[in-house]
Amino acid sequence: MSMSKICTLIIFYFLSRLAVAGPCEPFSGYTIKEQLCWDDQLKSWLSESCLKKKCEARAFLERPAPKVTTEAPVGGQNPATLFCHTLKLPVVILRDARGNEQSFCTFKDGSLADPNAIERHIRK
Repeated sequence: MSMSKICTLIIFYFLSRLAVAGPCEPFSGYTIKEQLCWDDQLKSWLSESCLKKKCEARAFLERPAPKVTTEAPVGGQNPATLFCHTLKLPVVILRDARGNEQSFCTFKDGSLADPNAIERHIRK
């Protein structure tokens, strides 16, 4: 393999490791507007503020998960949001720019995280 190909691969590797946060998108609800960003490492939407400083949502997903069990979902409940309720985290439903609804767990510092990521984190 040529030296230029090796250098290209090394540069690509390090650049891909830096690209932790994906694009940010505006989400809004009745009383809240929030920029949420996709985090490739955590596989979760997180509040944009979590990119700039440590937030409770990121801290929760980075530390070892607590042992939590939930009840079976009733009706049309999102099973992942049951983990928010079990952890005593309020759930907020927001819409993206295309009008799609998504629920998020709200941490005490106001940071938001995708309940599906929380469920995956707890179940691993």
